[in-house]
Amino acid sequence: MELFYWYNILIILGMFLSIPYFFVGDIENRRKHLVIFLILLFISLVEILGKYKQLLGQNNTLIYNVG
Repeated sequence: MELFYWYNILIILGMFLSIPYFFVGDIENRRKHLVIFLILLFISLVEILGKYKQLLGQNNTLIYNVG
């Protein structure tokens, strides 16, 4: 459970809970939702990869600086 600590769990949970709203909203809100959803997806991937590199004992500053 070290890899998926509370911050990652909350980001992923927020993404999954917002998926039904994507199908309910109008076109303008769908575009905004898609942008926010993709940003959250990118953030969660950067965080998970950074934590994984940290657990391996490798330097993860490049991942966080690029992300």
